[in-house]
Amino acid sequence: MEIVSTETNVGNLRRIYCEGLLKQQPNSILDVGCGNGHLLRYFDQRGIAVTGLESHGPSHLEKSLDDLNWVAGDAAALPFADGTFDWVSMRHVPHHLQNPRLALAEALRVCRSGIYVAEPFFDLAIPSQANAQQLDLWLKRQHRKSGMVHHPNIHFDGLVDLLPLDQVAGIACATIPALGCRDLETYFDGSTEWLDRLPSDHADRLEFQNIAHKCRRSGLGWNGSIVLTVPKKTMA
Repeated sequence: MEIVSTETNVGNLRRIYCEGLLKQQPNSILDVGCGNGHLLRYFDQRGIAVTGLESHGPSHLEKSLDDLNWVAGDAAALPFADGTFDWVSMRHVPHHLQNPRLALAEALRVCRSGIYVAEPFFDLAIPSQANAQQLDLWLKRQHRKSGMVHHPNIHFDGLVDLLPLDQVAGIACATIPALGCRDLETYFDGSTEWLDRLPSDHADRLEFQNIAHKCRRSGLGWNGSIVLTVPKKTMA
């Protein structure tokens, strides 16, 4: 099992995602949940008009990205007129949202051509990725207990169910595979904060120990992505 860094796996997923959106030949893009601005920089450097949106502005925004166009706003109430952007991007965003159904409807409202959506994905036929999904669900449960909005990843059928299908011309789905495995000790060290919040006899502690045992036996995989290309139906 090859150990790869966060930067290697995330960078590969992000690159393939962006290349796929470029194939749609967008004239303008709204990146909902623009995070630290990586996608904004990617498309800006290619001469595409791109705007980012975050609930409190891009996170960890480096000074070198200050020239990029972004606004603070709510994904469920986008501050833009109908059809403002050619394409709307939502990369690994829906599971962070309180109301993903409304956010996807809003994305379709403000786009002209379509929306491009990705969610994290684990291939459960691979033991190391099955382990990773169990840990992902465990950690997100701890996050929700602390008040965060962090739901389980939404898979293809779930995303389709959230879309206003009367407004879409079709749905294409692609999978971007994960690269290798995570370093176990680095991951477990990062989980200490959440374990320390639990009583010594808490069931979540025992569950974590059981998952950790599986990881030491068969590895801890990275996530891949599922990507949906959703062209907007042209209204007569």
